Amino acid sequence: MEQGGLGPGQRGSQRGRGPGAVSPVIAVLLLTVIAVSAVFSAYLWYGNIQEETETSTQERMLQDLSEVYAEVRIIEVDTVSNQVFVENTGGSRLHNLNLTKGVDTQINITSVLDIGEIWVSTYPAGINPGDTLYVTASEGVMDRYLV
Repeated sequence: MEQGGLGPGQRGSQRGRGPGAVSPVIAVLLLTVIAVSAVFSAYLWYGNIQEETETSTQERMLQDLSEVYAEVRIIEVDTVSNQVFVENTGGSRLHNLNLTKGVDTQINITSVLDIGEIWVSTYPAGINPGDTLYVTASEGVMDRYLV
């Protein structure tokens, strides 16, 4: 037998394959499965990114519209009965309203004020001429009223 040549009974296609070598057909199938899996994973990833982007865009748009259409007003203050009348004059429901005297004295809070609804709040400690009242809502709207 010559060096580098084939021995008796050996075929040329088996040259270089050791006992643990993988068949070319199996190798092609494995590479195909890996490629299809990678493409499918990329598709799912892209779909999730797109869905998250659309959801966050919709949420931001709704928040922006809420701020545009949300409006609150202190419409009247009765210093005799110490009552404050607050109205939702906007086009959306308001949440977590906070009524204060000055910037640090809380008068009252309410969780929801529907469109057109008037909230009547009483402050037993008294409201005097010259006091400044503030009402704020979680939608980012506020009003100031000088008594």
